Amino acid sequence: MTRKIIAAGKRVYFTVHRSELLEQTAGTFNNDGIDHGYIAAGHQMNLMHRAQICSIDTLKRRIEIIPVPDYAIPDEAHHGGAAGWAKVFDYWKERGTKIIGLSATPHRLDGRGLDDHFDVLVPGPSVAWLIANGYLSGYRIFAPSTPDLSGVHTQMGDYKQSEVEAEMERPGITGDIVAHWLKYAERKKTILFAVSVAHSKHTCQQFISAGVRAAHLDGKTPQAERKQIAQDFARGKVELICNVDLFGEGYDLSAQAGFDVTIDCVILARPTQSLTLFLQQIGRALRVKADGSKALILDHAGNTMQHGLPDEDRIWTLEGTRGNGGKKNRDEPNASVAQCPNCFGVHAPAALCPYCGHVYKIKERKIDERPGELEEINAESLRRRRMAAQGVADDMPAMLAMGYSKRRAAKILAARVEKAALRARVAELTLEAGEKLSDRDLKKMKPKALKEKIVELETVLKKNGHDQFMSVANE
Repeated sequence: MTRKIIAAGKRVYFTVHRSELLEQTAGTFNNDGIDHGYIAAGHQMNLMHRAQICSIDTLKRRIEIIPVPDYAIPDEAHHGGAAGWAKVFDYWKERGTKIIGLSATPHRLDGRGLDDHFDVLVPGPSVAWLIANGYLSGYRIFAPSTPDLSGVHTQMGDYKQSEVEAEMERPGITGDIVAHWLKYAERKKTILFAVSVAHSKHTCQQFISAGVRAAHLDGKTPQAERKQIAQDFARGKVELICNVDLFGEGYDLSAQAGFDVTIDCVILARPTQSLTLFLQQIGRALRVKADGSKALILDHAGNTMQHGLPDEDRIWTLEGTRGNGGKKNRDEPNASVAQCPNCFGVHAPAALCPYCGHVYKIKERKIDERPGELEEINAESLRRRRMAAQGVADDMPAMLAMGYSKRRAAKILAARVEKAALRARVAELTLEAGEKLSDRDLKKMKPKALKEKIVELETVLKKNGHDQFMSVANE
């Protein structure tokens, strides 16, 4: 898009919100031969270039003195609802700028929609399709039992940092992160997401004490040091980087390093109520590996159990999912799963373990959890379980709490009402026609079969002189 806009003699601004993204975008533009300037602190401004890579912080301060672009391409556009972004977008739109937002997760933690800033959402291919067609890496997820966060309060839409930090530091609640990395991911290039700077530093020191070449980065780390550590990481001199938010949204190790290299493993050591944050963090490891290996996700925070799998079908919309203000619910509900006592695999309740074939006893019994032991999640079984969770959500608030848009929730609920009406009609006609149809068989029938049954029964009744039965199957 940038190349075509330049060729048309127009001006385009590619906008980012972090210095790492500024540098890696510049690296990508350079690799593709796109001449560009910068509108960002620390860079000399040269407005002769039709393409500019911009920092949103600099734009906010200089919005009235820089030329208005013909096109703007904001990266991570789900931030569009924030006041600073909105100020820039609104100023440009009033002056004719066309804005094309990019986001893998068009959803805000505060539940507010993006429809105040964008007119239409153009869905790209799903994560499942991208994995199936080789554009993203497959994955394996190992997760512990969900931490008990019942006593942790919510602040600014997510868990209160000080409280969740104390919970995650408690011995035994999430297992030994270092031991499990050595067991599952030793020597794999790994990014660890911590709760806070102190938590990140403490965890980093644990890895160093175990002989792992680990490093910590935070917002106060000098830019030169950040870049050096990233390059050492890409070359294998550093095996693991602990951070809080620096390497979440949009981070591309290859672009920053200047050569092809991928992140092999992500450690989730920060519980979050944000579906967007969870998916963005996992996404760092989903770039295709040169050796074809799968990404490894070590979830010590219980986020997978709360938000589901990365390639799960999700309906994205510009509409908000919650009203303004008030307390926020979690994006999606916890999933109920079973834990295999033999291999520690996690899956939906079944007669046998899909991983090792362990046969469960027929009588009900409690599966003992092993604190701190990571277990692999079965994708298909978790999807089935989450579909079951949708089935018990019987009103609009419950559907919204699962992360559905108002439009999607209304459609699902309307379909249920229609199906119930069709079943009632079939039951009524069956009784009138003197036929037998068990409740079990009736519940198995899908709407199309119910409509066909109504037409069949009404035809029989009309032939027998019951003209009062008018078809509702096609209404």
